[in-house]
Amino acid sequence: MSRTRTRALTAAALMLAIALGWLAAASATAQEADGLVAGQILMGTAGATLDGSALQVRLVILEAETVAGTVDATVTDGRYEARVPALLSRTYVPVITYRGIQYFVPPAILDPSAPEVVQDVTVYETTTERPDLTIESTTVTLVAIDRDLGQMGFLREDLVRNPGDRVYIGDDRGVTLRLPVPEGTLEGAGDNPEGTFTLEAGAISVALPIRPLSTTSVVTRTLVAYDVAEDKYTLRVTAPLAADLVQVRVPEGFLRDLAPQGGAGRADDAVVGEAPDTTTLHVVSQAAVGPGQGLIVTLEGFAPERRVNALTETTGAVIAVVVALFAVGGAVTAATLRRRGGA
Repeated sequence: MSRTRTRALTAAALMLAIALGWLAAASATAQEADGLVAGQILMGTAGATLDGSALQVRLVILEAETVAGTVDATVTDGRYEARVPALLSRTYVPVITYRGIQYFVPPAILDPSAPEVVQDVTVYETTTERPDLTIESTTVTLVAIDRDLGQMGFLREDLVRNPGDRVYIGDDRGVTLRLPVPEGTLEGAGDNPEGTFTLEAGAISVALPIRPLSTTSVVTRTLVAYDVAEDKYTLRVTAPLAADLVQVRVPEGFLRDLAPQGGAGRADDAVVGEAPDTTTLHVVSQAAVGPGQGLIVTLEGFAPERRVNALTETTGAVIAVVVALFAVGGAVTAATLRRRGGA
């Protein structure tokens, strides 16, 4: 098994456990606590003081890429500390929750010869006042076609920047972003376990905390209908915020042609996956896209049968998989897709 896939499985197990609430119920098997995982919790918001009553720290225990239990850490004067067994077979992931926002500390593996790991983490206050958000990049990938049904599956990732020093938690519904969907969208959902996604009024409303001083990855999926008789579809990817770059990627063999419109143009092909299971993606891109503007490209000559690519790595009916994503919760969606071979 590759390192990339191992990391993906570990992340999937952890995120699924957190999202489904397993962490609160899990408990670790009693063993000699000869190791230490500790660190200082720092406040990253200017002028704010860490509120100890709003803190919770729990260590998630991973064994063989599955969640084996949890251990609550003590927190004193902003320092968290947990005594745990120093076993090479275990990985400990400290999860800090501050005002409802989760922060993940890098995984710790305790060697009996070096049984202590100290890692600090910075947390931030929250705000409902929208900061000057921008998008570093938007990437839309065609991941499935079913010509029989006249349907396509798209995966979209927006890397959203928050220049402030507070976590933006959105309006009274928690909505922080609204992503316009393509014409003909039948279903829409998201893959971020800590967020919720609602298809409404021609957009996916995203209720996901936007973290400060970094980029937040917002991953959404849409199932889109097209006219089989016409055998082409004009895709418009609209930016809700100013975006440095917008791209559309289509696996080789899915279409006869990509026809960029307006300010969009062809870019160098990209290759995804791990050899020998790689896929070449044809790319159309547009730089400096303003709020409400978008990249427009016409997709022509759809492949006559269902297709599979390294982004999904499945041998079944791909559209059925895409449809299934909208029938389950976001956390299950994320874990399922990553178990099937996501990055």
